[in-house]
Amino acid sequence: MYRRVLVLISSILAASSILLAQISNDPMQPGTISVPGAFSTGQGQRGLGAAGSITGSLVTMTGSPVREARVELHDSSTGTVLASGYTAINGSFQFDNVPSGQYEVVANRGVNQATQEVRVDSGPAEVTLRVNTPQAEPGAGHTVSVTALRIPEKAMNAFHKAAQAFQKGKFEDAEKHVLKALEVVPNYAQALTLRGLLKFQKTDVQGGEQDFQQAIRSDPNYDLSYFAMGAALNSTGQFLQAQKALEEGLKINPVSWQGYFELSKALLGQHDFRNALKNVVKAESCNPPFPAIHLVKAHALLGLKDYEEATQELERYLTENSTGPEADQARQALNQAKAFSATASR
Repeated sequence: MYRRVLVLISSILAASSILLAQISNDPMQPGTISVPGAFSTGQGQRGLGAAGSITGSLVTMTGSPVREARVELHDSSTGTVLASGYTAINGSFQFDNVPSGQYEVVANRGVNQATQEVRVDSGPAEVTLRVNTPQAEPGAGHTVSVTALRIPEKAMNAFHKAAQAFQKGKFEDAEKHVLKALEVVPNYAQALTLRGLLKFQKTDVQGGEQDFQQAIRSDPNYDLSYFAMGAALNSTGQFLQAQKALEEGLKINPVSWQGYFELSKALLGQHDFRNALKNVVKAESCNPPFPAIHLVKAHALLGLKDYEEATQELERYLTENSTGPEADQARQALNQAKAFSATASR
């Protein structure tokens, strides 16, 4: 039975990570979220008035920027979530195409929350939210590296275009723009990391790892290059090396859900189910909209022979993601978990 559990675990280890949205976020640009031009409210349809925007930042009580925190735009009258996204590396975010009206901006960092009411007319509105956060390790997290600050605007603009193309699945355009960025700054860590991901898209695993290594050498304070390296090493079964890279990244950014998610996969690969569960729970506490967290959590629970909890996690995953090859694997795992649970209860 234990061997069957390991077979199930191996299926999730092959799943791709979603570092893409964060890696392709220009660290000097706010996280921008487009809001639908018209949406339903308890008072009928919005979107009849002129559209404005909400620009904001999320900081700690001491004023340090909070990155990768979930930010939501709520309708004040109904509480309905109208749009959501994540803060950029400098704690900034922006909601565009917001119709005139009264809103509430809600930011979540783990179990902590900050809210602020805001009125949008035809122009931009600004908000600053403050949230309590756990103490980070000395020298860790929430800072833009000096290397990133020195990147010329021409290179940054090319990288931003590459990132947008990547997110749209236009990989040839992304490659063209990222190469332009690297022509200007050959050691541009963000661009090297994105080029590494593009190589992975072409199944050039070795080339991708080389780009991630170069990115780390170029800017040892860029956490996402460590997370990308960890994800790459996970995909090739080099779990101990992946763990080391991911732990280095988490020293820089100890509140990254992507780092904890990939670390949990690396630990699963080493059959360290208890610590895998611990780290995927940390990832889950950041509330990312990523169903695969339930899948990884379920496999850790299977390894610990907690079949009832594993069944619940697999059912949650399938509720959020009912199609695709990973959903088929999840259904197989669910059937196995139910069978294990039935056997254990006899």
